[in-house]
Amino acid sequence: RRGGDAQQLTDYKTGASAIAWSPDSKKLALLVPDPDPDDPNPDADAKDKKPRPRVITRLQFMRDGEGYLNDIKRHIHVFEIATKNDVQLTTDKFDDGAPAWAPDGSLIAFSANRTDNPDANDNTDIFVVEPRAGAKPRAITTSPSSDSSPVFAPDGKSIAYLTGGDPKDIWYATNNVAIVPVGGSSLSSCQRLRPPSERKRFGR
Repeated sequence: RRGGDAQQLTDYKTGASAIAWSPDSKKLALLVPDPDPDDPNPDADAKDKKPRPRVITRLQFMRDGEGYLNDIKRHIHVFEIATKNDVQLTTDKFDDGAPAWAPDGSLIAFSANRTDNPDANDNTDIFVVEPRAGAKPRAITTSPSSDSSPVFAPDGKSIAYLTGGDPKDIWYATNNVAIVPVGGSSLSSCQRLRPPSERKRFGR
């Protein structure tokens, strides 16, 4: 921040995005795409690579702003600044997104659609995982709508996030802010925060 030349910290061949500093500033949580198993030479320049036939294997094969989609998934990694050590926290056939650290650094929250057929619905949920090798993600929301953009409360006991409306409304559904205890959701513990006009009408 005081000026000078930028320093390159990571060197992922597939790139990195959605970077989040740990509370102690010693680690990064980030999204890293898996390597392309069909790319025989990932280090070659794009201009030197020959175009390959495009094989469609997904129900959702194209998206606005992204173009054609493939089966390569983005997973959460933790990168230690001092040692350059990398630990991949999530795996499998799902795209993960929006990593956020707990205030004490003990957990990372993220959103993901881990249903049997993610291309057929927008049912993303909020998960938490410990920032260590072999840790298993745990779902803390289970609604059929789209839950995303998790942020921990300052005391680390709850998470605020965006929750979608009726899945039948698809992208026309209205997003609302909700909170859920880190221990998990239930009909009584997951609360949607109503706008002022609705709070006056409903009394909360």
